[in-house]
Amino acid sequence: MTEHSLPDVKVSPLAREQIPLASQVLARAFHDDPVTTFMISDPDERARLLPALYVAAAGLAERFGAGFVTEPALLGAALWFPPGRTELGTEHFEAVGAGDLARRLPRGAFGRFASVMAHLDGLRRRDVPRPHWYLSVLGVEPEVQGRGIGGVLLQPILERSDSAGLPSYLETQKQRNVPFYERHGFRVVAVVDEPTSGIRFWTMLREPARTGAA
Repeated sequence: MTEHSLPDVKVSPLAREQIPLASQVLARAFHDDPVTTFMISDPDERARLLPALYVAAAGLAERFGAGFVTEPALLGAALWFPPGRTELGTEHFEAVGAGDLARRLPRGAFGRFASVMAHLDGLRRRDVPRPHWYLSVLGVEPEVQGRGIGGVLLQPILERSDSAGLPSYLETQKQRNVPFYERHGFRVVAVVDEPTSGIRFWTMLREPARTGAA
């Protein structure tokens, strides 16, 4: 794969041995995210326990999808799932050693998370019923956000989607992220308040770019 670079930053596939570090970066990136605060309200408890969630998320992407990280310093990660693997079940969590994740989180935390994810799965099936790439997680170290790293992390799969003629889909729960994704070709499909948490989500779809002349 051709690496995509900013000054001193390259993007390469997530290696299994990078998952622990990537999970720490993602936990910091999403520490104050509406979904993670809904899951675990206490900030100290959240800081301590969130890495386990992102170990699972990164493990799932590395095993069943596609993960990308920055190098030489791991400053961010993007976790994607391809057509046919956008919905994962208990057996997939068990395959990456995360079958006991619910027991490692505070009582009820995983249930709250799962209820939100189930609602989002329904929105995605409605919004993009055809084969697509799904951006599950994109996170960058807080102190280097806004420097273009997130955009570079998107490029490998956006290019792959364009080559294959496939759309890409994501949800964001922060309105300030919408212009960022729009700059990379996504458009808002719907704005929805998830009923259990009350969190507002923007669902976004990117059609594949034309790679050749008509």
